[in-house]
Amino acid sequence: IEIRRGGPTYTADTLEALAGERLDDEFYFIVGTDALSDLPNWHQPERIVRHAVLAVAPREVLEANVAALTIPGLAARIEAFAMPRIDISSTDIRARVAKGRSIRYLVPAPVERYITEQGLYRS
Repeated sequence: IEIRRGGPTYTADTLEALAGERLDDEFYFIVGTDALSDLPNWHQPERIVRHAVLAVAPREVLEANVAALTIPGLAARIEAFAMPRIDISSTDIRARVAKGRSIRYLVPAPVERYITEQGLYRS
């Protein structure tokens, strides 16, 4: 969907397109609490909340992050799930690639290869 659309891509647009194609499906958007905290700064976050349940992988105290956010309906659309704590964020991965630093052991080898081959996240 994002490749066909071209230009800048936004999570809200992608989720809305997916929802339009799969009307009976419920979508889950997996984020860490760091991304959840930044959600108000994303492009049209209320559309993200409308089209997906936010499955939140706790990295910090989840309740404090949710309480601080003002996106209508957000609290009802969050489902926390337990997983081993691994403090690796997508923001850090992109920043490391942009600076030419290694992401080895931070992502699976096929993902690292794809990022390199496609020239993703380079300035």
